[in-house]
Amino acid sequence: ATMVVSGDFRIELVEANSKIAFKEHTKDNETYVEVEPEAEYYLSFRRVGIKSLDFPIKVIFNVDGNELCSTYVTYTSTICNEPLYFGLTKYQNGKYSEKALKFVRPKFLNKSSTAETNPMIGKVTALIFEMKNIQKKNSYDFINPGENPEMEAKKVSGLGNLSKTKVVRSTVGETELPFSTVKTTSTKGDLLQTINMNYCTVPGLMEVGILPKPTDVFENYKILNPKKRLPEVPDHLRIQPERKKISKIIHEGDNASSVIEESYRETYDLTNLPSDDENADVESNSYVESNSLKEIESNSLKE
Repeated sequence: ATMVVSGDFRIELVEANSKIAFKEHTKDNETYVEVEPEAEYYLSFRRVGIKSLDFPIKVIFNVDGNELCSTYVTYTSTICNEPLYFGLTKYQNGKYSEKALKFVRPKFLNKSSTAETNPMIGKVTALIFEMKNIQKKNSYDFINPGENPEMEAKKVSGLGNLSKTKVVRSTVGETELPFSTVKTTSTKGDLLQTINMNYCTVPGLMEVGILPKPTDVFENYKILNPKKRLPEVPDHLRIQPERKKISKIIHEGDNASSVIEESYRETYDLTNLPSDDENADVESNSYVESNSLKEIESNSLKE
């Protein structure tokens, strides 16, 4: 997947367990991420610039208008750093963890509500600041995050006649990632970078023109209804019919003329298929025949 790089920093939406990035597309200098309902994810952040960064930074993530977390990280190395993963911070029994986010179908507001500019699309923004005057803070002065962080999926309006099944927004997931932290106070310095990303389902990206719509109606149906897809048929079950021509004399005239009826049948060889009943008495050379065409199409008369 193409990664969003702004200045010295990169962000990605990654699957919560595998940390594999969701696929991205770029159009008109905007980045759009393909996502799926019910998938959990983290926000991956890392430095990719080669210049030495000898001052601490603060990163503030905003997802669909919800500010998720803020942290500072000191980068002093001139080489690339390992990614950090962010979600909703949880504090329980003296330990911290990041709860993953989750793509879900949102609730929808009525038509009288203020419409969004593009209701199909979810938004992620990362603001990266220089940090100043960092000081450690005593535990009793520090307000810890809750044991059950919450983030309600943003309600969507302005869809009109567009399909609501194509829309997702973010809420809190179940996956947790432990981490350690230092309690500090600081002041926010200059804004170094702003990184924006958009996310949506594949059908939604087709709706807004980011992805092309398939010309095949059946392929389009499978994309719009991913849960209704049938499993792939194994090769040994892909039986091709053999078409046979059958001729039958139906009338003989006194002058030795005859009328012949011709029809076609398709034969399927089921010899190599496993039996549902191992004790079934089935001949090894069994065949199944079926009429391939309607009688009016398959029959022809010849004199």
